[in-house]
Order: sequence, then C-alpha cells, then structure tokens
Amino acid sequence: MASNNLAPASPDTAKAARKWRRHTLQVLGATAMAYLGFAVVVPALPLYVRGDLGLGAGSIGLVMGIDAVTTALIRPVAGAFADRYGCRLVFCLGAGVLALSGAGYYLSTTLGLMIANRLLMGLGLGALLSSATIWVVEIAPESQQSWALGLVGMVNYGTLAAGVILGQALVSWGGYALVFACAAATPALGVAALVRAPDTARKPPTLPGGTGGLVRQFSGARPALVPGVSLALTYFGYVALTSFTVIALSERDVPGGAAVVSVYALSLVVARLAAGPFTGRLRTGLRIILSITLEAVGLVLLGVAHVLPLAILGAALMGIGLAEVYPALGDRVLKAAGNGRRGAAVATFGAFIQIGISTGGPLLGIVAESMGYTSMFLLAAICALAGMVIDVIMYQMRARAA
Repeated sequence: MASNNLAPASPDTAKAARKWRRHTLQVLGATAMAYLGFAVVVPALPLYVRGDLGLGAGSIGLVMGIDAVTTALIRPVAGAFADRYGCRLVFCLGAGVLALSGAGYYLSTTLGLMIANRLLMGLGLGALLSSATIWVVEIAPESQQSWALGLVGMVNYGTLAAGVILGQALVSWGGYALVFACAAATPALGVAALVRAPDTARKPPTLPGGTGGLVRQFSGARPALVPGVSLALTYFGYVALTSFTVIALSERDVPGGAAVVSVYALSLVVARLAAGPFTGRLRTGLRIILSITLEAVGLVLLGVAHVLPLAILGAALMGIGLAEVYPALGDRVLKAAGNGRRGAAVATFGAFIQIGISTGGPLLGIVAESMGYTSMFLLAAICALAGMVIDVIMYQMRARAA
C-alpha cells in the first residue's frame, strides 16, 4: 500500500523520523477535523429527537446507535478499496458523505428520514476511519506500526470530548441549525487539511482482474476474524462504562459519574501516547494478556464501587487496558495479513468494534435490568477475559500447526 518513497529508508535517522511525524500529524489533524462532524451532534441530537421530533427514549437509542450497522459493513469494503486505490480517495469520499449527512439533518424531520440519514453517516464514518487508520500505519516505520494502529482511535476520543463541549455551546448560541451547519462544514475542512499529506496508493500484487480478483481482494480480511472476535468481546467493557456508569453510580448515591467517564477517556489517551516507545519491546501475547486483565479488573471495581475514588480507579485501569487492546490485537492482524491486502484486514478488524458495541449494548442492558448493574459489570469483565482466552488458544493452535 505504501510506496517505497513514502516509508522512511532509515527510520533511525532524525530526518526520517521528522518526516514520519509530520505526515502522521497531517493525517491525524485531517481526521480530527472530519470526525468533529460526527462528534458535534452527539450532545444535540438526543435533545432534537425528543424535542423537535417529539419522540421517546426508544427512538433516541435507535437514532444514536443505528449508524454502527453501516459503519461495520462498510469498513472491510473501504479497506479493500484503500488497498487498490490509495487512502486519500477513500478518506475524501468518506468525509464527503459525512458532510452530506451533516446537511441531511436539516431534512430529517421524521424518524424514518433521521434513521436514513444516520445510516448514510455511518457509511461515511466507516470509510473515513478505515482509510485514516490504514494511512497512519502504512507511513509508519515497521517497528512503530502496531502503536500507530491506535493513533486514530486516540484522536477520536479527544475529538469526541471537544465535540461534546462545542455541540452544547452551538445549541446555546444558534440552536440545532448551527450544530448541523458545523457537522456539514468540518468534514470538508478535513479534506482541505490533506493537501500535502502523501498518499499510499498501490495496487495489490498479482491479482487477476474481474470478479475473481475482487473476491481475492476481500479475502485479505480473513486474518482479522479471530482477533476481531476478541476485540468485540473486550468492547463490551467500553459499552458498560460509557452507557451505564453514570446511572449505576447514581443509583448507589455516588455523585460524579460523568467525571468517571472523563477519567477513562483521559487515561486511554495518555496510556496510548506513552506506550509508543515500548510496543516493540514486549511480546504481543503478553501485551494482550496484561491489557485485557487491566480492563477486567477495572470493570470489577466499577461493579462494586460505592465510593467515587474506587470508581475512578476502575475507570483509569480500564482506560490503560483498552488503550493497548486494539494495537496489541491489531499486531496479530498486521503480521498475518499480506502487504498488498493489509487494508482489508485492518478495516475488517476495526469493524469488530462496532459489532461489539452494537451487540454488547442490548445484552448488557438486559442483564442490568434483570440482575442489576453489579452483575452487568461482572459479565462485561467475563466477556473481556473470554476474548483473551480465545486469542491465547488460537495463537497456540497456530503455533503448533506451523
């Protein structure tokens, strides 16, 4: 995917390192600007659906979560196209669809139209995230590719935090119309930020044309399937924390639930940044075991926390653990995928995040309602550990087969 003139010829040289960092920052900056079009509507849309559309909590949940369907479906397709045509084209198409969906909010005056627009938004978001992730991996030195795999997610967390604040402010200043205008404008600004970023265009090697070649192109996603299942199971913990922590702590008369979620996000960003120098020094299997164990311990603490400090500790451990889960499991994918079809594998792997969120949310909600929030957090911890066990068993089976 990355042409030889893009990858640093000698990653140890200061000049090559500066070039890599500059190009990476360009892609990440463009991603943040485009992703802001998604993030800025997060605080405003539930209020708009309830107030202006006159719909209830069930409809709000549907509107806010339905985009995960198309995001998950489009990511493998976007990855395959990034392999074939380069990341710039796929990124720009994704950002363009995001901008179109931002303008589409003006026309979303019924539940059906709103759902259709959110499905459209999911297509754009999936293409954007897939291409951006592949891009930063392919321009990174080989020793840093596993760490680079988590950079887009880190930027998204920061952008989401800023977007929530901005969205609330825009509603106060100019109402929902101003929020929707921002959602339409910022993806276009993201495209403009890519003017000098190098592309990664490269056709996959020795693939025949026609339908057979296309099928073989998508077969590059196969290395992502088992690590993807483990990733989806670990993201049950993400759903538990982000969706249920505030209300669970409130029922225990523990104030500050929102601060707990913020601690999680901050811990994840700091841990992912700090992990860069160490990713090549620890074995992938050990990284996976340590990170998922930290996540599980954090979930257990959240499940039993009746004081704020204990909940904050649990959230911090979760953030540190989940910061490394995606890059470590992704390292399995990078090593197993062929160079010419790595994009399809990485994009498919990322789609399992949406699969974990979309399946984990309803399941954990049912458990919370029937058995309580402590049981729900414990189930999320068990699911995360199950993902770790799957990875360990499958890796050992492959090692014996080899």
